[in-house]
Amino acid sequence: MSTFTRLLGMLALWLLAMVAHAGTVTYVYTDAQGTPVMESDAQGHITKRFEYTPYGVAVTSVGAAPDGPGYTGHVNDPETGLVYMQARYYDPMGRILSVDPVGPVPGDMYSFNRYAYANNNPIVNMDPDGRQSTDDICMGNM
Repeated sequence: MSTFTRLLGMLALWLLAMVAHAGTVTYVYTDAQGTPVMESDAQGHITKRFEYTPYGVAVTSVGAAPDGPGYTGHVNDPETGLVYMQARYYDPMGRILSVDPVGPVPGDMYSFNRYAYANNNPIVNMDPDGRQSTDDICMGNM
């Protein structure tokens, strides 16, 4: 499977094109945090739509659940409902399941809760790899 990405200037959406072995092309559109919000075929027809709560609970889906990247571009575990963020697993109810390996950051009062996701503000912050939150929401896609 070959993939490529490019930034769509309009609406600041990310576009990922996946070409399957059979030659079919699927375009995956994401928000600024890398969460898939829509898929379309090569002709531009929308085949799937996805909506999530701010913490990543899937609330609506037209079509099957995303096959591949899920909330913030991380891998969803269909058996547990958890999100694999490379360093730790995340529960979309708003908590990471293991202690933060980075530890508290001086001057950042939110970092003392080492199980919190995105400094308890997933609208403004994200956690690119499960170790430390950032307010640079595009960082997870770069």
